[in-house]
This record gives sequence, structure tokens and C-alpha cells, in this order.
Amino acid sequence: MRWTLLLAALVAMNAACSGGNNPSSAGSGDAATAEASDDVMSAGNAGNDGDGAVDAASSNGPKHVFVSSALYTADLGGAAGADKKCQALAKAAGLGGAFRAWIGDATGSPSTRFERSPHPYVLVDGSVIASDWAALTTDLPLHHAINLTETGHTPPSGPIACAGNPGRAWSNANADGTPSNPSGPCADWSSSIDSIPQGLNHFMGTVGTTDGHWAASCTSWGPACGWQFPIYCFEQ
Repeated sequence: MRWTLLLAALVAMNAACSGGNNPSSAGSGDAATAEASDDVMSAGNAGNDGDGAVDAASSNGPKHVFVSSALYTADLGGAAGADKKCQALAKAAGLGGAFRAWIGDATGSPSTRFERSPHPYVLVDGSVIASDWAALTTDLPLHHAINLTETGHTPPSGPIACAGNPGRAWSNANADGTPSNPSGPCADWSSSIDSIPQGLNHFMGTVGTTDGHWAASCTSWGPACGWQFPIYCFEQ
């Protein structure tokens, strides 16, 4: 009887040591949970630079597109200045991501300045414009016109109409992203002096259309640099 009780005690002690005191297995569930939590936090913080902009390489999902709610003269501060205007409007509207303007000049155009997203381009209300970059630039007409601002409202109109449509936007970039004119208008978007002769074909787009005219359709043979129009903004 004594030996039976001693044997039972030894078996119980051995089970306790192998189950609860093995350092290789202790806390393995907690470690896995912590690692998964770290992965989620890393994914959530990837590409965030602290001001709401997200690196394009780490930003998945649909890309927002809008017409600016603000009107600007052609003195946009160059393409970089136009990009900053888009970014400021997007941030104020609570849109995450990095935004650039659909602007072409002597230094580049959307075909060289934009990330070519494999994700859909959408308005702020979720309406799909194009399924990806290839569709945006080669598969016309667009699924939906670019006709909402960053806040989801009707875009403002400039001072003159184009082919009966009052909506115009600064562009100088064709629907395929290439520049409409190699020499950028209005001193490469850095001047609002109306005395600068234009004579540039298709350096404005027609807002609300779905064919190639959305990007390049309007011609100005007069001084237009001081006129005010919105710009197209695309998330990268």
C-alpha cells in the first residue's frame, strides 16, 4: 500500500513538471498572441509619415480621385505646388493617402509622376472611375465621370465654358497621362500674368465627361493664366 501511494505521488509530480514548468512551452500562447499583435500594429503603421500621408507602396485598396473644391489661377507653384494643394484639400476632408495633381508641364506629367495603381480609382462616394491605372489611361470611356470634390459636392465652375460645358480644370495632360503640350502653360504653372500668350491646345480638361476630353479638350488662344479653375487630384 505504501509503495502504491509513493508511485502515485511520483507520477503526479512528473506530470506537473512536464506540463507547467517546461521553459520551452511555458507562455507559448502568450508569445504568439503578442507577435500577431505586433504584426497588426506594423501593418497599421506602415507608410504613415505622421501627417496622414501614406506611402503608395504600402497603401492598398481603392484610390480616391476628386476635383478640387478650390479655384486657382495658373500660378500653382509648378506641378509640386499643385500636388501640395491636392494634399491639403484631401487632409482637410479626412482623406488618407498621398495625393498628386493631374498636371503636365515641361518636367513631367501623370505618366511619369504618378504611381500606377493596380487598384480601382474611385470618387469619394465610392463610385468607380476605372478599375486600375491601365483602365484609367487606355480604356475609355471612364466608368464614371470625375465630378465630385473632396467633400462630395459639385465642383466649382471657372469663368468660361468649354463646348457648352461650364466645367473646366487645369490639366495640360492627355487622358493617357502624357503631356498635351511639351512646354507647360503659364511658365510651367508658375505665372498668373494674363499677358503671357497662350495658343496652347488642350491644356484644360472638361469636368463631367467620360471620354478623353475629361483630361484634355479645351483650347485657349487668349490670355488665360489669371483665370481660375479647379484641378484634378489623384491618390497615389
